[in-house]
Amino acid sequence: MADEEQSITTVNAADDKFVDVESPQFLTAEQMRSDPRNPKNWSNAKKAKNFFVLFWNAFVAFFTSSNYTPAILDVRAYFECDISVITATIALYIFVSGLAPLFWAPLSDRFGRKWTYVISMALFAVFSVICGLSKNVGMFFVFRLLQSAAASAPQAIGGGSVSDMYDFQSRGRMMSIFMLGVIFGPVVGPLVGGYVDQYLGWQWIFYVTAIFGGVLCIADILLLDETLYQPNHIKSYDEEKSTFGNWWDNFKFNPFTSLRLLARIDVLLACTPMAVEFGLFYVLVTTMQLLLAPEYGFTTGQVGLSYLAGGVGSQRFVLAPVAIALGVMGFLFYGWFLHAHFHWIAPLIGLAIVSVMMTMLNSMTVNYLIEGYLPQSSSMTAIANFTRCTLGMLFALVSTVMLDTMGTQWTFTLCALLGPVVAVATFPLLMKYGRHWRESRPIA
Repeated sequence: MADEEQSITTVNAADDKFVDVESPQFLTAEQMRSDPRNPKNWSNAKKAKNFFVLFWNAFVAFFTSSNYTPAILDVRAYFECDISVITATIALYIFVSGLAPLFWAPLSDRFGRKWTYVISMALFAVFSVICGLSKNVGMFFVFRLLQSAAASAPQAIGGGSVSDMYDFQSRGRMMSIFMLGVIFGPVVGPLVGGYVDQYLGWQWIFYVTAIFGGVLCIADILLLDETLYQPNHIKSYDEEKSTFGNWWDNFKFNPFTSLRLLARIDVLLACTPMAVEFGLFYVLVTTMQLLLAPEYGFTTGQVGLSYLAGGVGSQRFVLAPVAIALGVMGFLFYGWFLHAHFHWIAPLIGLAIVSVMMTMLNSMTVNYLIEGYLPQSSSMTAIANFTRCTLGMLFALVSTVMLDTMGTQWTFTLCALLGPVVAVATFPLLMKYGRHWRESRPIA
């Protein structure tokens, strides 16, 4: 309960100029706990409605990150470019989806959560259409990055929206459900994209995505309620400045302030294992078309269907050592079963095991960061996403090089070994000293 009280009393209290504790409009922590405007006091039905819409907003970014991976050979043929160029569009999409939330999060604190969702989904739909209309690889590249920036907003503020609505007793469970989009997005995206490419062409992957974004934009307008609760927020005003000057003083922000949190050793250690495993996961995701199609004669639709194995076991949250052990097993199964030309179901079992590991680590990491730094929940969500996507980009960029130089079996053996090495270097320190590090360096 102490953490919950801290989160309430520190609402927008980072800068004294915004809060006048002598004002009759100032609400105490006790008044905020009973205020019907507080999203934590909404009915369960109202919370569930908002959570449902938020989940699909967050899902769309990772759905789009990989939805055309089964069609990369068709996209390469259309633009007459090297496969590494197409792989780079996937890698940089992932990176931008980690970088852009550093801008979206402070914007949502200024304009509200709801309209940030609405604007981002509207832009996402427009950029998706232009991706499908692209006539050269340069145009495609640019609008893929813009599409990524727009889609990433729910990743930036989704965790904050969930924290706005749920107290400490249910927040962990709801965040675990919310984070399923990180795993199911890369799973469902290729499934849809594979069959759309097979029957309609790769351009329609982006048209379907645009429809998805348009529907979400309308849903955000009609169904979402504002969860940003700042009853004691008072805008700064200087009579000597112009209207624009005062507006700018209240609006300006440094988007990279959140990155300073990575200087906190417990935050860095918590993010690193998840980020590394996410990067290794994208080595697998970005090369499935290149490996499964020639090995088993799969069509693009069948390759997309294979990604469903990545959605198995998504609600099994256990201890980190178990997750790391499953990651080792999954990568080894996938790589060596493919190398040995086993039946196609064998490597997909490996993929399923890897997905279980990813879900566990994502859930544990995000919940750890949010519960440890509750007043900074949005920043912590952005930091986790930034580290995850940065490593995802790096590993996706080198995935085809790894396959060409090391072969399938040794590429995924390396993936299997990197996880436990990083885990052994981080988790014991975090479990022993994490609380001490947090308490010795409180955030003002």
